[in-house]
Amino acid sequence: MWSIWKARCKAVFDHLRPNPLEVLRGAREAWSKFFQNEVCPGNINRVDGEEVVVNPGVTWCAPPNPFLKLNVDPSWQKASGLTGLGIVIRNHMGDFKYGKVLKTTTGSIEIAEARVIIEGLSFVLEHGITHVCVESNSKNVIDNCSGKIARGD
Repeated sequence: MWSIWKARCKAVFDHLRPNPLEVLRGAREAWSKFFQNEVCPGNINRVDGEEVVVNPGVTWCAPPNPFLKLNVDPSWQKASGLTGLGIVIRNHMGDFKYGKVLKTTTGSIEIAEARVIIEGLSFVLEHGITHVCVESNSKNVIDNCSGKIARGD
């Protein structure tokens, strides 16, 4: 999905036509890495009752059951302010449950990060989800949402 999303953003914002073979290659590599790293660091993971070795190179950790994980990521173009918002919700097994993309404008990448979190949480509420973990790659925005910093964009 990430390879496809990045190719889409380059097409929309940079007007670059994607190379389908490169997009598929990137998706295949990400798919392979995901299944090689399907355990989370620090967790005891079991497969068919057997403990498995924890791989610290994992990039996505499943939420504990019954939680769903809300992953969000914006794409922002400084010159125009055009912003793409990507929202993906997966369950504790990593299964895709819901997804959404939006197009808007914002004044900065941090505002875009905050906006996609707000849109993602609204999307969660629309689907009646009551147990959710939020994951974003913007430490400043997450710290602001968590009350760890007093001010932010």
